[in-house]
Amino acid sequence: MRLLLLVLLLFNLPADQKMVKAPHLGFLYDGQGRFIILADEGLDLIDSNGKVIKHHSENLLGNITSLDRTSFMRLLLFYGDVPGFQILDNTLSPHTELVDLNLLGFPFITAMCMSSNNSYWMLDNTNYELIRIDERGRILSNSGNLIPLVGRSVSPFKMIESGARVFMAEKDQGLLIFDQFGVYMNTLDIPGLLDFCVVEDDLYFLHVNGVATKKIDEPFIKELTLDVRGFKCIDANVNSLFLGNGEVIRTYPR
Repeated sequence: MRLLLLVLLLFNLPADQKMVKAPHLGFLYDGQGRFIILADEGLDLIDSNGKVIKHHSENLLGNITSLDRTSFMRLLLFYGDVPGFQILDNTLSPHTELVDLNLLGFPFITAMCMSSNNSYWMLDNTNYELIRIDERGRILSNSGNLIPLVGRSVSPFKMIESGARVFMAEKDQGLLIFDQFGVYMNTLDIPGLLDFCVVEDDLYFLHVNGVATKKIDEPFIKELTLDVRGFKCIDANVNSLFLGNGEVIRTYPR
């Protein structure tokens, strides 16, 4: 079953409260008033005024494909060209060395995120399936081949586990949603999707025409009356939305 954008409920959102100048390819809010900035040459941890606190770079590993901060204490860096991943702590200090997924028998991983109990979700293009592995590379769950389930191949740019759901985002299209065992549930169509985030039981979507939100287990989507022209990235905490356009990050109340 594919959820459609059936209801658009508009409400006013106050003007932004603050702007931080921080050139970025992407970013995450770290939960402590700071931002983790994905830049051309690695990661920067910056304070609320844009001052760099810490820099992290592993030039020999190639470009960082995606970040995942499921826990405030752990940050996952996925290197799609390897493919492999590394875990950093909340100061951007390495918690682990690079885990080369080729050595674990997974050479065709195209997207990845953290799961509970030191496990990881990955999209494995060997069989076009979502799998969950433990620290030793043992498969704990899998979706089966997604092509018959979805009706096409998928190319996600971002994955997040939140609560009892796994969300897999595709640019310009929307979210594929799975349960905690990797079973495909449905697809949420978001035309022009650029980025998304999850906070508590709320989903937020940045798309080419604005920002929308919905409760995870409810079908109705609300469009925020917010001018987001030029924005490319979104994150949130319990009080605020953070939107980035590649040069600055703006803060808005939720």
